Amino acid sequence: MPKILVVDDDQSLCWLLKNLFEDSGYHVDVAYNATEAKLFIDQFAYDAMILDWDLGTSAGTNLLKHLRATGFNTPCLMLTGRRDELSCEYGLLEAGADDYVTKPFSGVELRARIQAIMRRTRSFCGEELKVGNLILTRPTATISLGGGSVPLHKHEFLVLELLMKYPGEFFTAESMLSRLWSSEAEVSLDNVRMHISKLRKKLRVIMADDLLETERGMGYRITAQSPVVD
Repeated sequence: MPKILVVDDDQSLCWLLKNLFEDSGYHVDVAYNATEAKLFIDQFAYDAMILDWDLGTSAGTNLLKHLRATGFNTPCLMLTGRRDELSCEYGLLEAGADDYVTKPFSGVELRARIQAIMRRTRSFCGEELKVGNLILTRPTATISLGGGSVPLHKHEFLVLELLMKYPGEFFTAESMLSRLWSSEAEVSLDNVRMHISKLRKKLRVIMADDLLETERGMGYRITAQSPVVD
């Protein structure tokens, strides 16, 4: 489930966007100024950010420039009331935004633009994700290897999707919690580990549990091949 951050000093617009994207299956956090946005970004990982060009007493472009300079690479769509296309495009490139939408805007268009900028940065944008012979099928939320397959529950699927997007890369339980759960959800690290344990049991059914590796101090990862045992 994608997780986005909305940053705008207009509270009514923020809640409109929150409802719009939550109705489409997103996790949504809302920040009303640059300080709140930085606090969210320090604590959580996001798939995309929607940022207002003008944030009351500060500029959204200044916030984005600062974030980009510190290594923040989450795709960002800017909202603006400006109509001058040259000005918008210059500000877009200068600040490091990926796209912009002028106000007033269509909710359908905004969702499509967000999906587009996320798609450009995500390896899994089709119906299947493959690592070696392991196949994760999105529409049916199933994992298969060889001739066997098994269905996954929601967060089992989300955990495995994350690991299979970045094969060989370790993710801690903490990083999974920040990426895959809403910041409002009452979920602990023990809950995350419980989902990983259940996922491992599902993988065992199709003889793929050895592809989910655990390294003390590093976290969890999916590999394309079974580890070699001397």
